[in-house]
Amino acid sequence: MAYCKNCGAYIPDNMDKCIACGFSESEAKAQSEREAAEEKRREQQRAAEQWAKEEKERRDNAARESKAASAADRESPEYYINKVKEAGNAAEEYLNKAEEKMKSVGIDKTKVLAALSYLSFLWLLPYILCADNSFARFHAKQGLILFLCNCVLDLISIAAPIMWIARIAAFLLMLVGIKNALTGEKKKLPFIGNIF
Repeated sequence: MAYCKNCGAYIPDNMDKCIACGFSESEAKAQSEREAAEEKRREQQRAAEQWAKEEKERRDNAARESKAASAADRESPEYYINKVKEAGNAAEEYLNKAEEKMKSVGIDKTKVLAALSYLSFLWLLPYILCADNSFARFHAKQGLILFLCNCVLDLISIAAPIMWIARIAAFLLMLVGIKNALTGEKKKLPFIGNIF
């Protein structure tokens, strides 16, 4: 025998709801559980919002302090000296890695510069970048002579179009010089090698 908790009316044994007021204990319990869950969710949301607000304030403060510190640092000469040192170290590290990579594939910087000296005015590179290396200077001298010969051939070919044969010969000499430089040989080129 059960009685309604809402109005006190008698509820028959096989019924779940009160006939008089329609109150259902199971629905009321489910409703109170839903309300409790909703309240818990709201609490968690409020806590998350509070945490987000505090975290934003903390980050803003840290950014302001960092900005103030970096502005103060930028006013000191040590800041710029350190930046230049960092850039120099990075460049040196890059050059070392590039040189190691070239060595790993069997390319030497001197050989590359010596080979480049046969291409037009690039004969200057060995004199600038490795002036103390006799191998590079040897090929740079031949590259200079070949460059001067090409200049003369350019002037003559205006008057005598048949000079294209000499231009082909100069091109072949350039290829031979590049091959000799890359293989590390110090051979004189035909015709122009005996000039110096």
